[in-house]
Amino acid sequence: GTWKSSALAAKFFEVSGTLIEHIDYYELEQFVDLIRVLADKSTDLAVECLALGKVTLPGITGDRSAFIRLSRTVAKTNWREVKSCFDSIQTIQAHIQETQRSKFLKIAELMAQVNTPQFALFLNESASSLGRVDGNTQENLLNMNLN
Repeated sequence: GTWKSSALAAKFFEVSGTLIEHIDYYELEQFVDLIRVLADKSTDLAVECLALGKVTLPGITGDRSAFIRLSRTVAKTNWREVKSCFDSIQTIQAHIQETQRSKFLKIAELMAQVNTPQFALFLNESASSLGRVDGNTQENLLNMNLN
């Protein structure tokens, strides 16, 4: 391989210990698949996302897999926005109740499948807007979108 693929492998081994301590095996498999998809587009971005994953994934409460699936979908449809997804997770966690995050992330994944422009802006604005209503209203709004 190239020196970039060597750098990616080195970064993986650097972060894997932390990831194994904090996420389960299935989530690790999903994350590795995300990194593979990114590496096909940009090795540099894949290396960056490994570093972001080491910091971000252990702090995600609730359905971590939903966030990884969303990020993988974004990597396939608009790979330049993946780093912004990692940046958006704090806003999502701050504004979307934990019991509703899986639904929110599923809707976001559906939006990512159609290559929504300025996807990170969509994530942040919609999470902030939903954060202005109580948990029951969040649930009702998110259930409407899934039906």
